[in-house]
Amino acid sequence: MHRLYLLRHAEAAWTRPGTGDFDRPLTLRGREDAARLGRHMRMTGLVPTFVLCSSAARARESWHVLSGELAAADIETLHAPELYQGDTAECLALIAAIPTPGPLLVVGHNPTMQHLCHLLADSGTPEAMAAAGRGFAAGSLAVIEFTEPFSEIAPGKGRLSAFVPPGA
Repeated sequence: MHRLYLLRHAEAAWTRPGTGDFDRPLTLRGREDAARLGRHMRMTGLVPTFVLCSSAARARESWHVLSGELAAADIETLHAPELYQGDTAECLALIAAIPTPGPLLVVGHNPTMQHLCHLLADSGTPEAMAAAGRGFAAGSLAVIEFTEPFSEIAPGKGRLSAFVPPGA
């Protein structure tokens, strides 16, 4: 089983005068939610072996805070500018190019994370499907399982096994 974790960055501050959207940091709540999610992931065994992370500040900060709670050293991380404004096709291409069998964590933005979740997983546990159907709020994590390697994933081939909302 190959696991893909899709994380929408945690809650970010509004754009400040003189700065751009790319540079928005997390809010205090966002940092707290990311730390809580990291603890949840560690306790439930949802620890990635590789991370694709948007190069935007709020995504990098989300991963930094979350990874501090995982108690797992040396998780290889690739900061991918394409995840900042890329669409689902670009994101799928990045995922398919990762040589690891997983688990793989993608830290990105909406609407891409939500679209990707719904595109890849057309089945799953009733609880996870219902939670994902309510929206992909900042700090949400989707866990999608595949029988085939990431290089062969396709729409509808995944199973949504868990959906963790922010603050859970």
